[in-house]
Amino acid sequence: MRVFSIIGNCRAKAILVQQLIAQLQELDLTVSTIKRVSDDVDLDRPSKDTYQQRLAGAQEIVIANITIMAAMKENANITITMMMKRTDRVESDVDSGVSATASA
Repeated sequence: MRVFSIIGNCRAKAILVQQLIAQLQELDLTVSTIKRVSDDVDLDRPSKDTYQQRLAGAQEIVIANITIMAAMKENANITITMMMKRTDRVESDVDSGVSATASA
């Protein structure tokens, strides 16, 4: 597995990541991305059942339909290594904004 880390806070970074993914796929490589968001962003909403399940104590919530799946895990010490283990076995992982200082 090859890992590329692109860190920054600008629209140009997002465009660069999109172009890099497209070029890696042209090489027939499978690509996963990890996107870091601000710590004050909650990926869930209070009006949703999944939010209430988290409040009730669920440590992990997986939301899915027939074409897409996402997992939310409650853990105060999430590391880049933990995030990478969640991705499928791929040739390239592109993390977008995950600090290199995140401990392994």
